[in-house]
Amino acid sequence: MAALVRELRAENAQLRSLLKGMAQQAFGNRSERASVILGDQGQLDLGDLVSTPTVAANDDEASEDKPVIKRPRAKRGIMALPMARRSG
Repeated sequence: MAALVRELRAENAQLRSLLKGMAQQAFGNRSERASVILGDQGQLDLGDLVSTPTVAANDDEASEDKPVIKRPRAKRGIMALPMARRSG
């Protein structure tokens, strides 16, 4: 019986060590750094960004031409829960 306990303790120690290593790899200081970079991973072909025209996302002049349509609020189906049925 004592031999079985020693074997299980050794196995637990090994499993804890593996778990600690996996947690360190997943959540450690260098977790955000890729351990392996494949080919051209991470390289973006953005082209010439300077030559592309930019349009303001908050262009108020364009929105003034269209009338604002108010939509009625959707009715929420909040009701009481049904009574629980008793089995038996």
